[in-house]
Amino acid sequence: MIPCLCRDDKNKPLSIPSSKWVVEGKEYTVTYVYAMDLQNGILGVVLKEIDLESTAQQTGYMCFKMDRFLFKKEDIQKLLELMKDCHEIGKMDFNELLEINKVTEKEEELILN
Repeated sequence: MIPCLCRDDKNKPLSIPSSKWVVEGKEYTVTYVYAMDLQNGILGVVLKEIDLESTAQQTGYMCFKMDRFLFKKEDIQKLLELMKDCHEIGKMDFNELLEINKVTEKEEELILN
């Protein structure tokens, strides 16, 4: 499980109830990573704190886009290992993952605090 910080809670799909949506600035824990084939391989994450999978048939969503979240630099390698364990994304390398996790100065402050 990998800790992360939500950096983007905008554009909530109408089918997802607010009670099952992320909150910007809140910490979450990633438990699984998907490559969403129907969305051109965009990476998606399952969060320990929000069970989207149980309502996936009603909402159409099983996970959140990975780029909604920030990861500490020291957790990037752990995230890469989790991705390999999920068997779906084993070909991504460390630099590609860093590119997805680009951090602004303001976001860097949030991560460090």
